[in-house]
Amino acid sequence: MKPILLFTGCLLSTLAAADFHKKTDDFATWLDKQHDISINKMLANIGPDGERAQGVPAGTVLASPSRIYYYQWVRDAALVMEQVVRAYARSGGKDKKLERLFLDYIEVQGKIQKVDNPSGGFRSGGLGEPKFQVNGSAYWENWGRPQNDGPALRTNTILEFLEVLHDTNSPLLQDKAWMKKLYDGALPTNSILKADLEYTANGWKNPNFNAWEEVKGLHLFTMSAQAKAMRKGAKLAREHSDPGAAEWYEKQDRELTAFLGNFYSPAVQHLNATLDNPTRTGLDCEILLSAIHGDDQVYPPWSSEMLISLHKFAEEMAQNYPINSVHIKPNGKPSGVALGRYIEDVYDGHGTSIGNPWFLCTSSASSILYSTIAKFLQDRHITVDALAYPFFEQFIPDDGLSVKPDASVDLIFPSLAYNATIKGLFAYADSFLQVIRTHQGHDGSLSEQIDRETGFMRGVDDLTWSYASFVESYQRRLKIKDAVGNIFVAKQTEDEHADKESKKQDEENNADNIGRMDL
Repeated sequence: MKPILLFTGCLLSTLAAADFHKKTDDFATWLDKQHDISINKMLANIGPDGERAQGVPAGTVLASPSRIYYYQWVRDAALVMEQVVRAYARSGGKDKKLERLFLDYIEVQGKIQKVDNPSGGFRSGGLGEPKFQVNGSAYWENWGRPQNDGPALRTNTILEFLEVLHDTNSPLLQDKAWMKKLYDGALPTNSILKADLEYTANGWKNPNFNAWEEVKGLHLFTMSAQAKAMRKGAKLAREHSDPGAAEWYEKQDRELTAFLGNFYSPAVQHLNATLDNPTRTGLDCEILLSAIHGDDQVYPPWSSEMLISLHKFAEEMAQNYPINSVHIKPNGKPSGVALGRYIEDVYDGHGTSIGNPWFLCTSSASSILYSTIAKFLQDRHITVDALAYPFFEQFIPDDGLSVKPDASVDLIFPSLAYNATIKGLFAYADSFLQVIRTHQGHDGSLSEQIDRETGFMRGVDDLTWSYASFVESYQRRLKIKDAVGNIFVAKQTEDEHADKESKKQDEENNADNIGRMDL
């Protein structure tokens, strides 16, 4: 389908969106199909057997098959392989193809760690190098470096793989030589995880470039990933009889956790993606990513700080992109919109002009919301404080509920307010995925961006991270789908029972009135 260039702006957006909405499957069927497509297209970008990665070294993750992204980023690879690990876990450790793929990834990462690059060498800063050529050689052109999220994310993904091996009693854990390649407990170290952990522990206070490779400073996403790596790394160190390192990592975890408190600004009442960056509002998709892929000790998805930040971020984005006019519900009910990286973005997918929504940012909102619902279902209550009230009031029935400053109210299961909030949150989360459904390719393909005017895909084709982000959202939804459904069935039964009782009472009252008239 080609856009009709005779039309402009909002009219073209409306026409494009109307055509995009011609879907034959219901939403649930589409979700299942899109999940499978996303898994397959994600794997297609990983060497050596991926359809779009033929001849690429085994375990190498292409950011995209498109020429300008035909590299391997440490960050992107870690986040993509995180989904490979989880698919492997869902197989109970029986999918040997996925196991081999991850083992190859570990081999590749061990090799590029030791490649001298513009950031330095293995023991002199080189672990902060963000991207490499597909063949594993260094990328020597100018770039935003170092990027210190990479080593932490790589650590977290590999540690998750080790957890799956432990849970499935894998014989790989008995391979002492292989385990020593991962963690040797030595200083200086030659092992993959120990090297990343030491780099992170000794360098987390250093300014570096953010996930978008544009701003140098201290970043919520990076530091959340680092805190998670320190906490999990301490456990690993103890398991490998390295108590000194464990104490050191625990100390860094405590300091990082305390430092993360600086990212919330009482003045603007939301999180900031980067500290001391006056050129931007601070609202950024990286805030969402920090809760999805980082530590959950300070700002988990369900925290008031995270939810109000998502609320304000979505409001900004709703007004920023013309295409969002087709997603905003006329009745004022909350609805997902296409989300970009940040409001001031000027990268258009090909050059510098004006920014667009990104698929991975849009699906990240769903991940935040599904995780929030999971927490509320587990707790069987929802605490609404004054900070998060503007977010929650979209879903709570209009019954006069209000929250005073420095106070909070609890919505208790199975109250009307609790059930309505869960239902509203679930529909809201789904609506962000519906945005993806609207703008994706007809074959389920996901590019990097969505054109802000036309709604068509733009930027690089088949961004691997776009697929990984969708899989993340789908899996988080899958964990709560049945529980949410049970609440609605119970609520429907309760309402039907109440209706019957009401009708019965009405009939009795009518009969009583008739009897009195007879008298």
